[in-house]
Amino acid sequence: MHNKVHEILTGIAALVCGGFMWREASALPVWAPTGELGSGAFPKGVIILILVFGAVQLLQGICMRAPAAKAAAGKNHRMLLFVLWFLAYIGMFVGGAHLYSLLPYQPVENNLVFFLCTFIYLAGALIITGRRSKKEILLVSLGVPAVLVACFAFCFQIMLP
Repeated sequence: MHNKVHEILTGIAALVCGGFMWREASALPVWAPTGELGSGAFPKGVIILILVFGAVQLLQGICMRAPAAKAAAGKNHRMLLFVLWFLAYIGMFVGGAHLYSLLPYQPVENNLVFFLCTFIYLAGALIITGRRSKKEILLVSLGVPAVLVACFAFCFQIMLP
């Protein structure tokens, strides 16, 4: 029963936070005067994902049966570790970007901090979720940040921190 309440409260919290963020992001223009995507397009895309996550989480909590809740209760330590790892990623990301900005000159492109932090985060996240293949961990951890950097640099023409 505790897990069911947890799922429902997590879904409600995600929906409320997503709604608040949508209200704040609605002031940003989705389209720039030049016809390209504006500064509001990316935040709204992320907010839509948060709202979908909240709705799915809420529905899972409502539809969850007692045996599924008992089976999920044993995975709480892994979920806690995953959340702490994500918070460490945010700390690495913000701290690394701050330290990088303090350098008197930037020896490489601005995407370096994002690439390194995301590589470390994904490698750890894959290990936490039970992946053991070193090849898979290495390919995913290097490939995902590379694709994201390429998409943002060439498609959106935005440098990541």
